[in-house]
Amino acid sequence: MPPTDSPVPGTPIPVEVGKVTFIDNAVDPTTGTIKLKATFPNTSRTLWPGLFVQVALQLTTDPHAIVVPAVAVQTSQQGQYVYVIKADRTAELRNVQIDRQQGEETIIAQGVSAGEEVVTDGHLRLTPGARVTVPGESGTSGRRGAGADAGAGSGSSGGARRGEGRRGESGRGTGY
Repeated sequence: MPPTDSPVPGTPIPVEVGKVTFIDNAVDPTTGTIKLKATFPNTSRTLWPGLFVQVALQLTTDPHAIVVPAVAVQTSQQGQYVYVIKADRTAELRNVQIDRQQGEETIIAQGVSAGEEVVTDGHLRLTPGARVTVPGESGTSGRRGAGADAGAGSGSSGGARRGEGRRGESGRGTGY
């Protein structure tokens, strides 16, 4: 594979693509680095033995991952769950199995389908069956966050994000 544009904005350094063949797990305390051994085609002859480089590793790719914001996932005595917003704009509590979390994103192994919306804010006042409003929809007050009418007129500021089946890459940010 030929070198591509640099993943770091503003740096003109090309990227070489290769395979890691050895990882030394001992961290050098003076530099905070580890040693890697990799094999590259190096057709442009830009890489030399002993060269100090910055490396981005793509550990795995999951093309059908369901990625949701980590704040959508809540924990109870029965396990982890999310509130899914149904078509009638009410909340449904769904138990989920988490595959992994990277930063502010969580990959759901089971319990949510691609395209379903999950609540990201206002969980404390939300109950199953409560009416949910999402920012930008008609009838909302225009404030940041969604409101959940939990029965007797109490509301909560909340928000929703749509989970999508997108590529989940460990070690890198993923879209949702």
